[in-house]
Amino acid sequence: MVISQRNYVLDILKETSMMDCKIADCPMDPNLKLMAEQGETFSDPERYGKLVGKLIYLTITRVYLSFVVGVVSQFMH
Repeated sequence: MVISQRNYVLDILKETSMMDCKIADCPMDPNLKLMAEQGETFSDPERYGKLVGKLIYLTITRVYLSFVVGVVSQFMH
């Protein structure tokens, strides 16, 4: 039995308009410090929460995303 979430990932990329993104060896610089006061506020917090939830589900088969998903989930408020 093989578990594949290819279509699930493609749906997330389409939803976020990131179909043209490039593959990276490391999805996030571990030394990058994100702060709530930096950048602009996400216009739809409910949509952000749903996206983070989808990414958390994705970490079941893509363990290397766990660190990044953990970081972005800190900004759900």
